[in-house]
Amino acid sequence: RETAGIEALFAAFDAHEPDAAAAMSDLVDHLGLALANLVNLYNPQKIVVGGWFGDQIAEKFLEELHASVLRFSLEQPGNEVVLERSRLGHDAAALGAATLPLDHFIETGWPQ
Repeated sequence: RETAGIEALFAAFDAHEPDAAAAMSDLVDHLGLALANLVNLYNPQKIVVGGWFGDQIAEKFLEELHASVLRFSLEQPGNEVVLERSRLGHDAAALGAATLPLDHFIETGWPQ
């Protein structure tokens, strides 16, 4: 199962294991670096962190993640971007995928 490793890491972190805390800190820094690269390239107003993994990270580390984005991004776009936890929870990706057929229908209309 693909999520078993990350689930074990979250469980170890919740159990206050020092190695897990260090691993989570590294994970948040690397994710912050990746998001900072997106901020530098696209200058978004907001980044919504969601889905199963993102929701787990945002629940515990949203402030640290935002600090990491600020540390690695350029000053101008970095200071203006807002990081926010998704209100859709773990099902954010599935809900987004479910809107694709609806978007197609709105764009093309009812088939004749």
